[in-house]
Amino acid sequence: MKQRSIEKFPPIHKVVGAIVEEDKSSIMYGRLNRYYKSDVLVLADYPIDEVAAIFKKSIKYKEISLVGLAPVLKEQVKAYMRNELNRLEKTYSIAFYNCIRPLVYVIPYMIDVNKKDILFYSDEELYYNYIDYFHQNYDKKESRVEFNILRRIKYFTKCLQQKQYDDIFERDIWSMDEIHLSSERLNKADTISDFEFFAIENQYNKRILKMYLKAQLCLTGKAYGTIKSEYGNLTDFILFLGDINVGNHTRNDIAAYCEHLDKKFSRIAGYNTAISTILSFFKYLYKHEELLTEFLISEADLKKRGVYNFKFTAPDDYVIEQIFDNLPKAEEIFQVMYMIQAWSGIRVSELCSLPFNCIRKDSDGCKLFIYSTKMQNNDFVIIPLALYKRIKKYQKSVLKERPDAEYLFYYGQRKDTDKPISSKTYTRHMKDYVAEWKIKNPDGTDHVYQSHSYRHKKGRDMVEAGIPLYMISQCLNHKSMNMTLVYAEARTEFRKKEFKKYISASKDVDPLKTNNTAITVEWLRDNLDKQALANGLCCLPCQVKCPHTNSCIHCNNFVTTIDYLDIHKKQLELLEGNLELYKANSYVSNIATTEKDIEKLRDIIHRLEEEQ
Repeated sequence: MKQRSIEKFPPIHKVVGAIVEEDKSSIMYGRLNRYYKSDVLVLADYPIDEVAAIFKKSIKYKEISLVGLAPVLKEQVKAYMRNELNRLEKTYSIAFYNCIRPLVYVIPYMIDVNKKDILFYSDEELYYNYIDYFHQNYDKKESRVEFNILRRIKYFTKCLQQKQYDDIFERDIWSMDEIHLSSERLNKADTISDFEFFAIENQYNKRILKMYLKAQLCLTGKAYGTIKSEYGNLTDFILFLGDINVGNHTRNDIAAYCEHLDKKFSRIAGYNTAISTILSFFKYLYKHEELLTEFLISEADLKKRGVYNFKFTAPDDYVIEQIFDNLPKAEEIFQVMYMIQAWSGIRVSELCSLPFNCIRKDSDGCKLFIYSTKMQNNDFVIIPLALYKRIKKYQKSVLKERPDAEYLFYYGQRKDTDKPISSKTYTRHMKDYVAEWKIKNPDGTDHVYQSHSYRHKKGRDMVEAGIPLYMISQCLNHKSMNMTLVYAEARTEFRKKEFKKYISASKDVDPLKTNNTAITVEWLRDNLDKQALANGLCCLPCQVKCPHTNSCIHCNNFVTTIDYLDIHKKQLELLEGNLELYKANSYVSNIATTEKDIEKLRDIIHRLEEEQ
């Protein structure tokens, strides 16, 4: 059959952390051993009463027959089935949909393939070939059967074999439940998955990768999410090398990998992060004498980041107004979460993991307290009184369901679960709402919700309000000013864009069209200090005394926009009326001055009308 990319396989859910440890001295352990000696397992006779009671009521699934399977494969299936049914006390659906129901359909296929060991199955046999077999032999109405069952059994078997190693770091799968990272390094709003190395066949590369990751987990204070990102980038690099040992690679191998990254990442940031991770990996190996040759990769391989136009990644106010108009249609939890995000611009992971007691009102105002796993620090943002009251109201509804709530936001979980809503769940629901409400961008296209864009909006709003960069850095909880410098160029571009709306009194001195960089910078710097006039703006700093006692329209520091066009026209009419009066009374000096003013105003009005 046609070969398919392994990358297109659906994910296998976490198994190793769910392997049930049995008490070998207990009576139940002996009963289960006797039960699993049979090759025909009658589910209604299961030793655990709670399991047996469920299947006594079942009409369709009465027994599982393993007759015809090879001995080793038979024991592997039994071990998987035993583990899943032992987990039945936590959730029945795990045992039923991930074990009993699919096993009824997959066992005949396993007999037909005739393998001696689940580890001998190819990836095609584990998934795609089984799907073809299923649709040829069963009613398509049974399409809900879990097609991942064979892959899950194989994965479980590998995990079970790894349990023989007492040192978790010698295993090919590291369970985060057993590593016990401090809570400050974990974000419960994100999925905590294990580190696995089954796919790496090169034993040397596998060893040095484990060595590096162990150091990051045990000897640094890095957040789990950061290390998981490094693990993903390094695994991708090592799998790309294949049989080539790290250190024996050539510059051509690096060049080929850079081309691979070009195709993989559409954004420069992802590409540069991957290269930087490999650089850190090589430096660690060199320090520990595992890498003795040249790195063959350097900072020169990083791409230069262009001007990041964050302004256009931020949601427009027009979009936010539409969402707020429809927000009462959403579930209460998403109403409150969106209000907080739209106001504060905090990271979505920080939003989802807000502690229950996250707000406080004091003499300084209303505050929202957050903990950033990424930055590993505590911070707060000032929020309006209305939002503070809305959160207080929501807290009361949470306490009705969870009197001992640790977090502010829970969703779709049992009351004994201490995990907050996940970032993926929140983002998915908001995307669905935005699509359902038919939210449009100003240009009429469909708006696509992006959670991180609200941080960009916060940054954009502060830039356009003229707030200094160091204050923006503090408000956005950036670890260093380097993270905030991206806004510096954007701030200058914004000022230039704003000044394009203005024309100056003199066509000879236009700071945006001159080649004199010093004048341009000076004008941009003074923009924050411009003084509002009745017919435009004066760009002299407020503390500088104006040298003109009469009209500003002859001054090089005067600028105006189309917004003042009507005022200029009225002023022109007034001056033309005055001119007639001066001529009738032979006021020679006034006539000369007024004629210059009229000529200048006509020029300004003409240029403004050209801008329309």
